[in-house]
Amino acid sequence: RASGHEDWGIGEVLYGSVQEWVCQGRKSWRKVENFKLLLSSLPPDAARRFVFVGDTGELDQEAGEIMLEEFPSCMQALFLHV
Repeated sequence: RASGHEDWGIGEVLYGSVQEWVCQGRKSWRKVENFKLLLSSLPPDAARRFVFVGDTGELDQEAGEIMLEEFPSCMQALFLHV
């Protein structure tokens, strides 16, 4: 952690794999799966709302729409840069 601050930073970063690089259609799937992993890592009683920020490339819109549909109580907003 930075400068001795244990709670500083963004925490664990969830990446994709070579499969998503080769099979572009899997990119939205990976983003949704990573969001599910993030949710499962939180305490069950954690009331959190998330904002998904993306662009119109790499299927961010599709991933964000799936997250909004599957997890409406967890999502605050979806912002896309065009």
